[in-house]
Amino acid sequence: YPVDVLEFTPGLKTLQRYAFDGSISIDLTDHLRIGGLMDFASANYAKRKDLRHTNYRLDFEVAPGIQYHCGDLALGLNYIYSKNSETVDAEQIGTGKESLFAFLDKGMMYGAYELWTGSGVHLSEAGVSGLPLAENIHGAAAQVSWKGFFAETVWRHRRGFSGEKQYIWYRFPGSDLAVTMGYALNSRHFFRLSWKEFRQDNNETVIEKVTVGGVTNPVEHGSNLILQRASRSLKAEYDFYAPKFELREYLSFGWHDTRNSPMYPYVFNRRISDLAYSLDVIGHAGKWDIGTGLLYTQALCRESSATVAADSGVTSDPYRLDEWNQSHIDFICNPALTFLPHVRYNFAIGLYAELGGLAATDFRSFRAGTTIRFGYNF
Repeated sequence: YPVDVLEFTPGLKTLQRYAFDGSISIDLTDHLRIGGLMDFASANYAKRKDLRHTNYRLDFEVAPGIQYHCGDLALGLNYIYSKNSETVDAEQIGTGKESLFAFLDKGMMYGAYELWTGSGVHLSEAGVSGLPLAENIHGAAAQVSWKGFFAETVWRHRRGFSGEKQYIWYRFPGSDLAVTMGYALNSRHFFRLSWKEFRQDNNETVIEKVTVGGVTNPVEHGSNLILQRASRSLKAEYDFYAPKFELREYLSFGWHDTRNSPMYPYVFNRRISDLAYSLDVIGHAGKWDIGTGLLYTQALCRESSATVAADSGVTSDPYRLDEWNQSHIDFICNPALTFLPHVRYNFAIGLYAELGGLAATDFRSFRAGTTIRFGYNF
């Protein structure tokens, strides 16, 4: 989402995530088949100390489709519907002496920093349950394949908002486009090239509470465009498969532009250019699969600012959470190296057990992790 909320009291947090996905297709005739896909995820994220909060997340997508195929030629078409939402419920138990603050990030760490009950962060608004955000997405996808060649185009229109009922604080429409081309050479060499674009605006509404006859109702007078962002990325992939050896690698470039105007007449611009390279090698020895992955990432950030009216008379500056902004930029832009070793044992009936590791460093800090997987190939 183009807006975010931060709170600053330390405490343990608990994340629970539940997800499932699946797809199916049915042949209607010798040349025509229909199918569908469903992807569902739900998450709860809770903190039970000081400024307590619970985040409820829902992400849902369905994509029915139809395909015509004849010999080496196949043509496909899908409709895509997706909906995601998140609600943040915050509360403070007791009447402690400490004043708890929150920050509403309106982009590039410019926004409102105040008591969590203040009207600028929307965590405690009368008539609204928490801080709700949601997106409704409609789109379509088309595919064509002929012999070893494959191409797909996906376009989606996004309509997002923050608030509920008559209190809509932000509206953020957008769209995204993805184009993928691939070629398979003699069942061993696979090449793919993909291009992705994403664009989104964020409009902040102007709402006044008007009381008539003892009844208070919100009146929306209009909106201001406070944020525009666009991302583009290019990714090249190569896969090689042999009876005893597999290799997968990719190289990607990305450009992410943000223009933010949280207060007239100031305009702030940011461009982040990133690079990523990944290599995954797997060897097969009997029932064992042993491999390792390598991921390298790095980015460059450039910022600029301007005023659209030098004689506006505005003397104050937009508030920016500078320390957190710098930490965020350092995290993104510092070069990082990640190793992903893994070993898998394949049982006779298609079941497998896998143990994976993770070791990551940005050459200033280090983190490690492990993963255990059980699966079934059929």
